[in-house]
Amino acid sequence: MSRRKALLIATATYEDPQWNPLKAPLRDAEELAAVLGDPAIGGYEVTQVLDQPAYAIQRHVQRFFNEAWRDDELLVYFSCHGIKDYDEKLYFAGTDTVKEPDLLESYAVPAEFVSRQLQRCRAERKVLVLDCCFSGAFRLGAKGDGADLDLRTPFRGSGTVVISATDETQPAFETVSAEGDSGTLLSVFTAALVEGLRTGAADVDGDGRVSVEDLYRYVSREMRAGRTRQTPKLWILDGVGSLVLARRGRGGEKPGPPVPEDAALSSGGPVTRVVPALPARDPVTSAVPVLSPAAEVLAGLSAVAGLLRHTVGPGARPLLISRPDGSVAPLTDPAVITREVVVQPGGAATGARLVRDLVDRMRQRAGDGAATAALVLDALLRHLQPALDDGTSPALLARAVPGTFRRAETLLGDGRSVETKEEIADIVVTTLRDPRLGEVVADALNRVGREGVLVVQESATPGLELLRVEGMVVPGGCLSPHFLTDKGAGTAVLDDPRILLHKGVVPSRGSLLALVEKVRSTGRPLLVIAEGVDDEALSALLVGKKGAFTSIAVKGPDRSRRGLDLLGDLAALTGGEVVAEDTGPGLGDVTPDMLGRARRVLVTEDHTTVDEGAGSLEQMHGRIDSIRADMENSGSDADRAWHGERMARLAGAVAVVRVGAPTPAERERKTADLHRATRLAKAAVADGVVPGAAAALAVAGGRLVTPANADPDAARAAANTLAQALAHGLVQPLRAVADNSGDPDGTSVLVMVRSAWPHRTYDAATATFPETSAAGVLDPVSVPRTVLREVARSVEEYLSLL
Repeated sequence: MSRRKALLIATATYEDPQWNPLKAPLRDAEELAAVLGDPAIGGYEVTQVLDQPAYAIQRHVQRFFNEAWRDDELLVYFSCHGIKDYDEKLYFAGTDTVKEPDLLESYAVPAEFVSRQLQRCRAERKVLVLDCCFSGAFRLGAKGDGADLDLRTPFRGSGTVVISATDETQPAFETVSAEGDSGTLLSVFTAALVEGLRTGAADVDGDGRVSVEDLYRYVSREMRAGRTRQTPKLWILDGVGSLVLARRGRGGEKPGPPVPEDAALSSGGPVTRVVPALPARDPVTSAVPVLSPAAEVLAGLSAVAGLLRHTVGPGARPLLISRPDGSVAPLTDPAVITREVVVQPGGAATGARLVRDLVDRMRQRAGDGAATAALVLDALLRHLQPALDDGTSPALLARAVPGTFRRAETLLGDGRSVETKEEIADIVVTTLRDPRLGEVVADALNRVGREGVLVVQESATPGLELLRVEGMVVPGGCLSPHFLTDKGAGTAVLDDPRILLHKGVVPSRGSLLALVEKVRSTGRPLLVIAEGVDDEALSALLVGKKGAFTSIAVKGPDRSRRGLDLLGDLAALTGGEVVAEDTGPGLGDVTPDMLGRARRVLVTEDHTTVDEGAGSLEQMHGRIDSIRADMENSGSDADRAWHGERMARLAGAVAVVRVGAPTPAERERKTADLHRATRLAKAAVADGVVPGAAAALAVAGGRLVTPANADPDAARAAANTLAQALAHGLVQPLRAVADNSGDPDGTSVLVMVRSAWPHRTYDAATATFPETSAAGVLDPVSVPRTVLREVARSVEEYLSLL
């Protein structure tokens, strides 16, 4: 059986003296409760929540919607102060709400919270009525909101409807005296609601019932007639059929058919009150606001960053991106999303580029945290913009960036060392949500160490397979399949070979044949590693295989800088010399003692593995020291990663992971995830971990802020302003994680994390605060550190544009 239930929320008194006390809300709720509860009019079961703090209001709202049945008809009403934050998001004030836009998420009722409760409620008929300043901004925070009401298309059946007293820019007023009490006021909006329901005048179409369209038409007309400077709004978020709010009520005879006003007046008879249809709007030339260049950039930046908010945390949701060919792609990768989003040229495109560049840098340097960094940057700049508008110097703010962000990085503290294979797996699962991938990466690094290399190979079998390889693995296999000794396995094995390391292409057969004969006399096989071998020389090697003698040519490194690096590493590993025809010694000058050696070499069609090279410890240590110096002097992350890979190859720390999938696209995705997981795991082993990157940033933000003082020194004042903005930005990722996971109380999450971290952290998958040791929520400390460093770079770039 269906029920009609109404929840009326009114707040008239406020603890913060910055708020103007309101006279209307309590009387608003009283009068509206009388008409809604009247069996002859509304027939609702009415609950009033009067002068309560924000947290209590949220609990009443959530309980009201949670306890609803599917067939219930629900109405929720707010009469209070409305306020917007720096992001133009609407909040409803409770008695404890402070009038500070940057603290509203902690002290007020977010419109987004009410919107989520509307969405989740199982009841099929819901009406939300808002009588507060800027209440039209509710639509900006409503998820899944539809278009404004088209009065030519009747709304019939069930669904969700929102009626607001104002648009997103207008205040609400209280100027109408309640009947019989000239000293107490009703708000103009609620007065029209009550009057229309009590008298039946809101039954615009004269069918004996007051629908949402009827009430909206009536209230809009009354407020225009009263010149109240308020513009009611109505949205249908979803619905089928007509939502009836009340019966015609106690208003006497049912209104007759519409009669033109001039005809009624000329007849001299009684005038029938006519409720006309809303007149068609006259064309109005609206002034289009001209945004400043900074505002345009910030608008483009915020538009893209807002999309990435949905991709944060375990409750991340894919974004549906429409492509030019008409297809729709569900995307969760921030790097792909920022490339797909199309922004109009101009300042907005510059803002979008700032986000795209930030995302790309985060992916290259940390492997994770791209969306987190975008949220921090967006919130920081939005919080900073009012100070810039008030005249704060961009140059002074830019000068404060390095010190402020270094202080925030210091507040992150040191990461806890990773001690077990299970912790490495947890790191991968935290980011990529793939337990099998976490298991493979953890096992691989456990075998080869943190400097180890993971070589990815394609496999015909779906899934991931880990193989441990002994020795130094270099790309490049047999130059001819005729060299393979085990055709079934596609391999050739050389025991104790002599190894020729040749720069470039082996040019002719004569010199090579002479070397082959010298090596044959030693009774050892010959391995030729060269960029290529001339056809005649290759044929000579194949023909020269006699008896027990084996010679094999494999494709070696090219003559690029990295290729020469790798050839030099092989020389150190095997104790050989690199033969170079252009700089000497040439092939004709090579003697057996100039060749490298190894205990065993495994050759496949794609790779060559040299195990236990004969190079001396002095050669190896010297080479490793040289590589380490190259790494320290490298100017790019890509070069540093390359030198780290060289060190791992020399150490023989290589594991092969075979990746298989039903389609090439799926295999590419798995391969990319594998590389990303390896980078994260290595970073965690090298630098340590924190129990949640978003939590770590939020805690650092709380520690960064100092009490605001009116500092007469402009530079210190700018630094304080920047610190406040950064602190505001650093809490946004944790709020997004909680929001995406369905936790309605982001403020409580923030308070709990700041009080208990790092001993406890927030597990968004379960919406709990377990002990860190049991949570399994681990991120490399390099991720939040990189967020701070890259956001600082983007802030400096933004300030340079002003």
